[in-house]
Amino acid sequence: MSEVIDDFVALTGIVVVSPALKLSVNMGRFDLNANGSQTVNVYYDAALSSERLFMPETESSYYIEPSVAREPLMIPAFSKARVDLFGFHFAPPRTEGDLLIYSAPAYDREMAQSIVRAITRTVHGEGREKPFELLYLVTKAVGLLTDWPTDDSGQKGSWEAVDIRIGSEFAAVIEDETRFSLPLVNDRECRIAIQPIIEGEMKASAS
Repeated sequence: MSEVIDDFVALTGIVVVSPALKLSVNMGRFDLNANGSQTVNVYYDAALSSERLFMPETESSYYIEPSVAREPLMIPAFSKARVDLFGFHFAPPRTEGDLLIYSAPAYDREMAQSIVRAITRTVHGEGREKPFELLYLVTKAVGLLTDWPTDDSGQKGSWEAVDIRIGSEFAAVIEDETRFSLPLVNDRECRIAIQPIIEGEMKASAS
């Protein structure tokens, strides 16, 4: 199943999907009330298909008709069968030199085990049989999201890259179960990805 990472497709800067795994990784809320914490939501959608990655916005249950008539926009497709599987909660960003860091160091062994239980309850097919490998693939897919807020106003700062990290204990559980690893940054954090900022835009890259 490890090759399936190539199946994750970035539809927009805030939505990455795997039709094969029936998974969607979506940038969630940027919470100014929590000093700028960022959520990433992971959904299981049994109806997700490579034949239909986008749909008219009018088909969304969240659609609000605009006050001025226009052609409907195309948005990442999702169905009524979509289930909220789990989420990542990244602490308010901090800076180290030229890096803007989004990290979830509190994610530990217990959190990894809790997510795996959610996977085995909900996901069908190979993902259920290899839940830790699926968790690794989804964690890596977070690194394909590119629309990370850079400050309270949403404007780009003077840093050169966004560095996305997860707790080292969380990564250690995955490695113990799969032999797939994330690079260790320090005793509390492993790196998911670094996204260089080029000409005002973030570009996803391998860690």
